[in-house]
Amino acid sequence: MPANILQAQHSKLNDFLNVQVTATHPSNPAAKGRVPIQYLHRRETDKFYNLPQAMLDSLPTIIRERVNPRQVKIRVSYDQKTNNMLAKIIKARIADLSIHNPQSELDCRISVNFEMRFDGDVEDIIAAAVGERHPDRHKDRLSYTQGPYQIDLTQVTQNVAVHVRIDSRVMPTSLTMFRQGNSRIEKEHELEIEVSTESVREQGQRAASGQPNEYPLLVEGFLNNVLVLAKEIPKIHQE
Repeated sequence: MPANILQAQHSKLNDFLNVQVTATHPSNPAAKGRVPIQYLHRRETDKFYNLPQAMLDSLPTIIRERVNPRQVKIRVSYDQKTNNMLAKIIKARIADLSIHNPQSELDCRISVNFEMRFDGDVEDIIAAAVGERHPDRHKDRLSYTQGPYQIDLTQVTQNVAVHVRIDSRVMPTSLTMFRQGNSRIEKEHELEIEVSTESVREQGQRAASGQPNEYPLLVEGFLNNVLVLAKEIPKIHQE
């Protein structure tokens, strides 16, 4: 999809969510009984490293048995303004469910990820780095949190390496400036909806043990957030 359309979609959702922040603010008389939406604007940079083989033992047994070690990454986040380290996270993709929505411009991918805090030294990770270096992700993120749900609108900028193989028998010497190691800047616009891990775990355990629970309502609320935002997308093409 063209970059200008993606940016327009991002802007439209941003406007919609800002209206909801005002509509649910405690100072708004019409907001009585509604859960307030908290807004946060963050600018961060994520650096990614493969988890060294020697550190796989730090993962829970169930993760080591179910996840390909190559899919386990360490994400280190920094504040762009201060360069202070904000978080060190071990992350692994468990499963994805892709859903096509023919009635909207917005399709959906539901992802389940394993995340845990990394307590080791980042310098040790850099020294033991294996495999291809992952490009840094510079994130300009708008977060909207309501109860157990968080909606993130993020513009991601990456410097992606471009690998070009040059055959001197075909390419004239005047074009040898296009060589392996060049790079280009890529920008992406992401929409993510997250549900609190603590809420899912608590209500899921209650459901599994036969206790009164709100697990179905928690899942329903998550899907309702997806549907509400999906309905906002087509309006861009109708204006």
